[in-house]
Amino acid sequence: MDLYSLTDSPLGTLLLRSDGENLTGIDFLTKELLSKIEQTAHLDANNELLSRTKDWLTDYFAGLEPDVSVLRTRTTGSEFAKVVWSEISQIPYGQTTTYRDIAVKCAKRLGQKSMSSQAVGGAIGRNPLVILVPCHRVLGQNRQLTGYSGGLDRKVKLLEHEGVAVANLKYPKR
Repeated sequence: MDLYSLTDSPLGTLLLRSDGENLTGIDFLTKELLSKIEQTAHLDANNELLSRTKDWLTDYFAGLEPDVSVLRTRTTGSEFAKVVWSEISQIPYGQTTTYRDIAVKCAKRLGQKSMSSQAVGGAIGRNPLVILVPCHRVLGQNRQLTGYSGGLDRKVKLLEHEGVAVANLKYPKR
């Protein structure tokens, strides 16, 4: 049975999901997500793992660099997506990289000559553990801001929170 809990953050309410033993999701709460869990899930704020996750997020938003390894996680996805998420997890706090750089590293790990940045972007867009698996640290070429499940404004705020110089980031043309 999936267990869910809500926690407030400076960027909005986060929905935490656990299978009871592993953290399986962190998402920014939307009306659609809330409607879905109200019908099918169990809100259990007293679950130990969900409580530790809340503590981790509190530390993160307090400006600390909490150790991710204290949270046991399980993700569901293709081998390719898991390789992408693993690579993203290696991006240090306060630093950024590009979709292209992640694609090159993933191609090497998977024994391929090359890999599309767009394919990497698709896997990043399905990241089930926002903030914890720091997809907000991935930028397009020339520091171009591109997609983030929580919205570009949140992506910029997360980067700024980590000390990344955001003044020279490029927003997409509208």
